[in-house]
Amino acid sequence: MTIEVLRRKSAAEKPRWESWRYEPRDRSETAATALTRLNEALVAGVAAVLTALAIMRLFVKDTKARLGLSAAMIPAALLSALFPGRLISLCMMPAMRCRAVMSPAVTVLSVLIIAAAGIDVAVQHKKG
Repeated sequence: MTIEVLRRKSAAEKPRWESWRYEPRDRSETAATALTRLNEALVAGVAAVLTALAIMRLFVKDTKARLGLSAAMIPAALLSALFPGRLISLCMMPAMRCRAVMSPAVTVLSVLIIAAAGIDVAVQHKKG
């Protein structure tokens, strides 16, 4: 299966279509299911990073290490806030669950994580 992609090598260059070959795992897999699998893996990866940072933050006693772990949570939470609708396409209809529930929930939770990590960075900075 061939997928067409719009690419440009530099900002000055005119965009042009390039095609690249995708080899599915089996004959029933389409490009859409492969993209869905990739999106799920990206979300799971960011969730795993945030979880690992939070768990390490609980057990580390050094103030500077805690500050670094809290600071590392901010870009990871920012990335998770960009997933719904920006990095990963959502459902077509606005009333569907992915647009009505998932997108606002991910955004709110990401903002809460960013705020909590920012406050913790400030507190750890004053301690150390």
